[in-house]
Amino acid sequence: MKLSVVGLMILRDKVLLVQRGARVHRHKGEIGLPGGAVEPWETEAEALRREIFEEIGVDIVEEIPIFFGETRTSNSLFRIRAYAIFFGKPPKLKPDGVEVVKIHEVLLSEVLKAPVRWEQLGDRSVPVIRFSKCTVWGATGRLLLKFREWYSGKRVQLSFGEVAPVESQRLSLIHISEPTRPLYISYAVFCLK
Repeated sequence: MKLSVVGLMILRDKVLLVQRGARVHRHKGEIGLPGGAVEPWETEAEALRREIFEEIGVDIVEEIPIFFGETRTSNSLFRIRAYAIFFGKPPKLKPDGVEVVKIHEVLLSEVLKAPVRWEQLGDRSVPVIRFSKCTVWGATGRLLLKFREWYSGKRVQLSFGEVAPVESQRLSLIHISEPTRPLYISYAVFCLK
């Protein structure tokens, strides 16, 4: 199973979601999070930075991605690890026009509270979350549900253990790469309420 990373970008009271172009290999036209495959020579942090820059023109070198959850896909056979990225000031956004054709700004309050409908897809149920401007489902829906838990102060259960809620990560351990390779930071992460 190939490893992929995605970034949930939070700009004060908004979250950025991207719409995939018609010319991408997988997930044509779907709404999701910016990111992609981790190449063999890259760390997760390097891949996340590269993918976000390629897709929407934002360099996250000065931001601190905070690991909050992971999921797997059955149709594209990826293990997806998700990172929250809090921005103090809005970055300039420039979709590349191929992988990403549009950026949707969704209110953080909507991401945290929008109702979830579960639909049967083959032999599994997938979450469908309808926002005022767009709809997400499948892996993106599962990751947004993990983000809700994490952001609201609950521990998120994962295959390797659990992730501490956002409040406890303000001045402590933050996972940038594999869970066994933590990065310690000495300043607060923006946690917006």
